[in-house]
Amino acid sequence: MTYTNDNTDKKQRQQKRLLRVYLIPLLVIAGTCVLNFGLTDSFNLDKRDQTTGYVISVTLGIVVWFLNKSRFLPIGDGSYFHINDHQKQSETKIISHSNEPLQYEAEFRNSLTDQFILLICGIVAIVFGSRITKNNSIIFPFLIVSLGIFTLIAGFKGLIDRKPKLKLSTKGLWTRKLGFQPWTAIKKTQIVKEESSRLTQVYLEIYLKNSEFAEADYPDERFSFYGIGKSSKIESSIEQLKYT
Repeated sequence: MTYTNDNTDKKQRQQKRLLRVYLIPLLVIAGTCVLNFGLTDSFNLDKRDQTTGYVISVTLGIVVWFLNKSRFLPIGDGSYFHINDHQKQSETKIISHSNEPLQYEAEFRNSLTDQFILLICGIVAIVFGSRITKNNSIIFPFLIVSLGIFTLIAGFKGLIDRKPKLKLSTKGLWTRKLGFQPWTAIKKTQIVKEESSRLTQVYLEIYLKNSEFAEADYPDERFSFYGIGKSSKIESSIEQLKYT
C-alpha cells in the first residue's frame, strides 16, 4: 500500500470518500423514490405497492452506503484509502506458490443441505409472488418474484458447484482468491464473528506477510463460512494442520 501525505492527494481521497459514501447513496434513494412515484402515479398502484417501493428505495441506499463505507480504511494522516484501488495492484502480486501439495488433508465445499433449502425457498417465493399479482399491485409481487428468482439461481448454482472453496494441508492453505499459500507466507489467520440483529456471519480472515494491506492490518481475504459444509471444523483443522 502506497500513499503520500501531500495535501492535494489527501483532499482527493477525502472527496472520493464523500462522493461514494454519502452522495451516491443519497442519489440512489432520490432516484428510486422518483421512479417509484412515477410508477405508482402512472399505473394507479395501491398503497402497499407505493410503500414497498419507498422501502426498496431506502434499503438500496443503505446497502450502497454500507458497501461503499466498508471499502474505505483509515490511514495515519486522518484520511481514508479505497480498498479496490489497492486490490488491483495487489492482485498481480499475490501468486500461488509452486510447492503446492498434490493432496490436501481437508477440503471444504458448498453445503448441499443449505443450497437445497435455497432452491426450495426460491420456488416458493416465485409461486407466492405470481399468485398475489393484481392489476393495481405490481411492485410488491415483482419484488417477491425477483427475490425468488435470485434465490433459486443461487441455490441451483451452489448445488452443481462441487469444487472446493477452501483446502488445508500441513504445508499451507488454498483459496480461490489467494491460490496456495504456505504457512510460512501467512502472518496470521483468525475466525471473526459479526453479529447484526439475529444474523451472525462468520469469516476466516487471512493475513499474508509483506502484503499491500499489512500496514492497515487488513486481511488479504475474508473467507465467508456462509453455505460452506462442515464449516465448524475449519478452525480446528487449521490449528491441527498448521502446527503439524
